Amino acid sequence: MKAQIEDIVQIIEEHPRGISTADIMSIIKERIERRTLLRRLDELIDEGLVVRVGKGKKTTYKLAETENVDSPIFSEQAKKIQSSVNQEIKNRKPVTYQSSFLEKYQPNKTYYLSESERDYLKKIGHQVNGHQPAGTFARKILNRFLIDLSWNSSRLEGNTYSLLETEELIHHDGEITGKTPIETQ
Repeated sequence: MKAQIEDIVQIIEEHPRGISTADIMSIIKERIERRTLLRRLDELIDEGLVVRVGKGKKTTYKLAETENVDSPIFSEQAKKIQSSVNQEIKNRKPVTYQSSFLEKYQPNKTYYLSESERDYLKKIGHQVNGHQPAGTFARKILNRFLIDLSWNSSRLEGNTYSLLETEELIHHDGEITGKTPIETQ
């Protein structure tokens, strides 16, 4: 699943003007159902990594806007390093670290970056969604677990609800047309 999400993010990243679900499905390495792709995209939207643009057949997905990487804090040398790191591993030039630099470092006393640089990085590193109350992440995991567990256990018993229909039933008490009351129960 993690590799699948990484593939989706990479595909979206390669299309800065936006990309449709159909195009993502045609490019992605691993075969993926449309419903699964939509669920993954919703997860990325919830995390603030991706934005949905448009509605209906004209819906596209883009990476969420972030601080400008060309900001003054990144030197030309830093941009070169970033470009080097973004290459495939086999194309990178091997380098070593400077042991003297590490030996001089004293935790919480010496710093590689200036105070203004550290403050700037702290500012841009905050969550997109801002402060969330304690337990929000755990609640999301618990909700996902409840849906997956309900769907899988019901499926073992012969239930014909899909994962998305199970989610709809649990979150919105929405009975699905064409399903028997026994399956709904």
